[in-house]
Amino acid sequence: MAIEIKRLSCAQIPGVLFLGVEGSLSAQSNVVLAHTHQLVGLLLGKTDRRAASKAFRTFLDSDAGQRFRNGGDLRAAIQKGPLHELMYTYRMRFEGGSASVFLTLEGIREISQSLPNQDEALKRIHQELFSSFLNQSGIQLLQLDAATPEQCARYDAEEVIEEVFTDGCAPVQGNDSTVVVTQKMWFDTRLCSYESCAEKRVLEAQLQAKDAQLQAKDMQIAAINMVKAAEIAKERSEKELAQKEALNVKESAAKDVQIAKLQMKLELAEERAKLRTNGRLERSEGQDKVQRVMPGLVLKKMHVRDTLFAKLVSSSWSNDIASVNCFVKLSSTNGESNVAPAESAVPQLKVQYSSGIGPNERYLYPDHKHRAFGFCYKGPALTESVLQESTHIKEAYGVEVGGLHYVGLILFKRAGRQFSFAAPLPYELGLLPCTITAEIIPDCDHHISVYKISVETNDPVLEMLKRPAANKWYWHSSGNAKDN
Repeated sequence: MAIEIKRLSCAQIPGVLFLGVEGSLSAQSNVVLAHTHQLVGLLLGKTDRRAASKAFRTFLDSDAGQRFRNGGDLRAAIQKGPLHELMYTYRMRFEGGSASVFLTLEGIREISQSLPNQDEALKRIHQELFSSFLNQSGIQLLQLDAATPEQCARYDAEEVIEEVFTDGCAPVQGNDSTVVVTQKMWFDTRLCSYESCAEKRVLEAQLQAKDAQLQAKDMQIAAINMVKAAEIAKERSEKELAQKEALNVKESAAKDVQIAKLQMKLELAEERAKLRTNGRLERSEGQDKVQRVMPGLVLKKMHVRDTLFAKLVSSSWSNDIASVNCFVKLSSTNGESNVAPAESAVPQLKVQYSSGIGPNERYLYPDHKHRAFGFCYKGPALTESVLQESTHIKEAYGVEVGGLHYVGLILFKRAGRQFSFAAPLPYELGLLPCTITAEIIPDCDHHISVYKISVETNDPVLEMLKRPAANKWYWHSSGNAKDN
């Protein structure tokens, strides 16, 4: 059977070369040997090959080293039978040079225990390191793999130095003369070679790291540019969408304004058609009702020089329209007072400024007294006698639309109310009984609206009072004009 000896490298012991034998007899199927000088250098912590070689020769001359007899050539010994000696020689390079010395498993055990001058800490580490290797059953626990070409080249280079350390100077033949290469020259040459290779690997690693860093930076810049481009595209898209929406809203608002103007013109034309040229009401269902209740009465126009109500401004009906501030005087034949007994609880109402008045008005001017108010309710109509009983009301206006009474009040200056005290106004003035709760003003969230002179508002109560109609009524107090 052909015998093949392979070089092996161990992942746990990278500095020591091992030999593995394949094709041997079954009794020697697990033959493994370790390079002697490399192993001695590992045990002594010496990287200098000369020192390791000298230490091994000194050990061989000692009493403990007498057992280490050289078994001769490894290949020839294997062909003869089992290996009985502790060390054998094996020629690593076929083109020349001395044979290297290798230890068997038993030789590794003996030298690791008997070699002097080992550091105790290193010795414990090495014993733990070789613990599985020194047992025949534990050989497979070490990772022994075939040496790579690079490792083989390094071992061959080390063997050249080893031969120099062992055999002395080596002559090199030239064309004209013989040059003697000393041990130091060989050592310095190999050392320079190793340093050059190491520096080359370091430079290559640095270049690769720099290239990777530049690539990562380029990728980061590209990602940042992509994010910026996406943000710019998003902003442009949002801007274009906002412009389109604004244009649509503007067009829609313009159409709504146009429709509102047309509706206002139509309503104004209908109301004007109901008025006679001499200021009397034309006959209609609403006029018949007024004439049945108040025969012979006509519309009266309120002027800004005489009334505060004429100074209130509704965004739905301009005061420039002739019939906006026209009312019929409330008759005394409308009925009796509808005030409830005093012991009834006053309903809780919510007061709010009409639109157009600043939202901070209440907090900026908490002590300001207001005179103009509006509310609505369902129930009996107000009577002249009810209004006459109040000494605080200067002007009162009302209209009934769809069963809902809309009422506007102008108080005397001395009777003005602060915002915080205006909630029970309809009950304190005796206009409503406590059994009737004022209604929430349509399209609003409150019961009583507070108005300011000359401030335009879209309040529904004021809109109904300004809207031209035949059944709008007014009542003015006969109090002293100085107290207005």
